[in-house]
Amino acid sequence: MGASSILVKKVAAAKQVDPASINGKIIFEQAKAQDPDCLRAIDEMVDVLGMGIANICYVLNPEIVVLGGGIMAQKDFLEVKIRTAMDRYLIPSVSEKTRLAFAQNQNQAGMLGAYFHFQSLH
Repeated sequence: MGASSILVKKVAAAKQVDPASINGKIIFEQAKAQDPDCLRAIDEMVDVLGMGIANICYVLNPEIVVLGGGIMAQKDFLEVKIRTAMDRYLIPSVSEKTRLAFAQNQNQAGMLGAYFHFQSLH
């Protein structure tokens, strides 16, 4: 919800509309139709996400980064953008060894992971 709510606030401010009148789905539909405000807000979100992922990679050195949440339903639109942003902030030797994946269960991914972890302990 965090990325989506920030995205909605940014686009609403740019378009000078009530944030309650738009949502992430509308923003991505408009971005795919080349709306400049929506594209700009998505690009800013992706850049911040890429920087955050890079910082995590430098600390944890994961083999794979899995992204989840409802906004990740936009995998086809976001995957190349996020990978490009990650690569902008990662040195090549780390970037080459870090895979990017999208959780298949989107918003339910964290809950399911917690459930299966709980099941494995009990």
